[in-house]
Amino acid sequence: PPLLPDLDARASSILQVTTHHGGQGNPPTATGLSYRDGVSPFQSLVEAGEVSPAHSTATDWPLEAGSNGLHSGIFGHPTTFLIEARDRFANRVDAEPIMERQVLETWTKGGGGLRGSFTVAFFGASVELGAQAGPADLEAALETLPKLGAVRVTSGSATDLVAGRTVSAVRGSPVVVPSSTLVGVFEVGDWVRLGSNASNSPVFTVAAMQSEPPYKMVLSAPFPSETSPSVAVFEHGTGKRGRRAGYQYVIDLESTLGDLPALTVDGSNLEGGEGSKAWAHVLNCDWLTSQRVETSGLSKIGGTFFLMYQGERTVDLPWGASSTALEAALERLDSVHSATVVDQAGPGLHGAMSWTVRLDSVQGPLEKLYAEGHLLSGLGATVRVHHACPYTAARNSTAQGSAVGASRVLTAAGRVGS
Repeated sequence: PPLLPDLDARASSILQVTTHHGGQGNPPTATGLSYRDGVSPFQSLVEAGEVSPAHSTATDWPLEAGSNGLHSGIFGHPTTFLIEARDRFANRVDAEPIMERQVLETWTKGGGGLRGSFTVAFFGASVELGAQAGPADLEAALETLPKLGAVRVTSGSATDLVAGRTVSAVRGSPVVVPSSTLVGVFEVGDWVRLGSNASNSPVFTVAAMQSEPPYKMVLSAPFPSETSPSVAVFEHGTGKRGRRAGYQYVIDLESTLGDLPALTVDGSNLEGGEGSKAWAHVLNCDWLTSQRVETSGLSKIGGTFFLMYQGERTVDLPWGASSTALEAALERLDSVHSATVVDQAGPGLHGAMSWTVRLDSVQGPLEKLYAEGHLLSGLGATVRVHHACPYTAARNSTAQGSAVGASRVLTAAGRVGS
């Protein structure tokens, strides 16, 4: 067969396999039948594997000043070259670092609001924040921790619309002017979300407020969106001024070092109203615990596929297998004690399906599932397995009943008061 080209890890290369009889011309066989070059009914699907430093290469552009660092340079001017990540078969690996998601929650069951402080640590370094610290405050604090890399913090809290109130906001200014007073809705330190929707709009903390016209409110950071005379306002728990009982921080980490250990949080200095108990915890995304099995094709998908784990294979599964059937097939394997299909989607385009599998209990260390789809029918029909972070309530739960949601992250802290 022909040599395989370098491949992009985010795309795949499906190659038609040509077969050759190895003889000269088309001589007859012993049976009197002629044989000739042909095409195999199988296709070869090749994807880049993990990065291998020993096989990665360096390159530059010799005739382009500033990009010819392996060949030349100009005194006093920077020059660069490119390191091409490759797997052990020398295929190009162009995949970007995987964004790992961890969710930090603080909450109390007391009648008053959350007070005090909490501490977040990573590899021995720690930062302390106040109980009402906003997402931007936590993001700035985490970025001071060594070894953590790039951080982005958002939240699923503060999604309750303040009816009948808007603010006039100017891009780049931290001062907004409400359509009417918000003193009865917010107090200094409260979270406020400003924007057209409760999902993607930025969250601030209230730095200061005026009780007299024009009722100006000072935010913890400049308003980043376009100037508008009427921006929607969202609070954290309708009518819960002074009684915000918990907060949620969705932390996205750019992992270049593989699966990151969980951040650790100490909430012993948190408390609720009248000294009631408060808690803090972190939901972590452990690679290989949740894996997503997906089928795709360029025409109607049919046929069967199977999964393999630690060298064992399941029975053949129909292209549209139910979550129950997939669970049962995995749990018949000696190496899988318990597995849960926590999410199933499809059929989509051409019958494409998706199953998110959580490996609850397995023999030995976790490994990646392998999916074989050579018996799937349909043009370009394939089945693959991808890493999946636990983003929904079913995918990752704790003793406190907290969970991470999809577009809106739903956790115990995120639901408090709403």
